[in-house]
Amino acid sequence: MSATDQSVEIDLHVVMKIMQNLMDVPEASISCSTGALVGLPMGQKIEITNCFQFPTSNYQDYNTEMVSRLEKQGCENMIVGLYTAIVVDSFMSEDFLTKLHMYQSSIKECVVLVFDYVKISHGIFYIKAYRLNKASMDLISSRNFSQSNFEINGVTHQNLLLELPVFVRVSQLSNILVKTLQNMVRFPYVLDFDHDSLIDK
Repeated sequence: MSATDQSVEIDLHVVMKIMQNLMDVPEASISCSTGALVGLPMGQKIEITNCFQFPTSNYQDYNTEMVSRLEKQGCENMIVGLYTAIVVDSFMSEDFLTKLHMYQSSIKECVVLVFDYVKISHGIFYIKAYRLNKASMDLISSRNFSQSNFEINGVTHQNLLLELPVFVRVSQLSNILVKTLQNMVRFPYVLDFDHDSLIDK
């Protein structure tokens, strides 16, 4: 099964948790806001059920500690990728690619979720999932980011990453909460988010 056959399914509470983390970070440091995604690969989809934000230092030890705590609580504790905040689609840095390569080398089903801070702060829901393809993995392994090496490996800006479809899963409890809120508000359309102007497709 190829990477393009897979999709990413993320729980709504994980999306809200990540967005809250982004809102709590000073705007000047938003590009440094990253964290781990926890979940399970389930055949043709990768389920993301939890997440936690990385500290500014010693994040490898922090990862181990968080996974241990999740295991003790009986939660899924498999790291399936990472998330990162970007500003206006700008994230294809050498540091980003190297970090994704490191994760994908050790976690076969690894994905990265990208959240555009600027769009989200303006009420536009923006989340995309990516993974390095094989040619990109080979190129980054060589540690040679020259233009000629990109050409030799057949890697361009357009095909450097594989994009996976993302689906947000809303639990029954969340549906009940939304229904309750709709009954409480005077103007129900306030809770209607099915507008193309608010969703980046």
